[in-house]
Amino acid sequence: SYIWLNELETYFFAIIILCGGGYALLHNAHVRVDLFYSKFSEKGKARVDLIGGLLFLLPWTLVAIKVCHRYASASFKIAERSAQPGGLPGLYVLKSILVIGFFLLFLQGLSSILKSIQILRK
Repeated sequence: SYIWLNELETYFFAIIILCGGGYALLHNAHVRVDLFYSKFSEKGKARVDLIGGLLFLLPWTLVAIKVCHRYASASFKIAERSAQPGGLPGLYVLKSILVIGFFLLFLQGLSSILKSIQILRK
């Protein structure tokens, strides 16, 4: 097998999974414990989404962005490449996708919070 092809597959999976987080949040396709949430009214759901977004989603995505940015920056500085002979040269690209994915999730979380506020104001 070709090592670069296996690594390319990993890159593509990372792009799909990390950049798909915001998309999943937009379409409510993320994992949620639906024991009580499904029985709530529209305003009740908006309250839960607002509190969850403000207390958990936004702070943790900011932490992830900060940590991943340091990780990706260090990789860029040394022009990190695959440790495998015949591997892909730009490992820093994969590490940068972490930052992009969490940033997109942060933006979608912000959008969801604003939507929840709008619902609560009705």
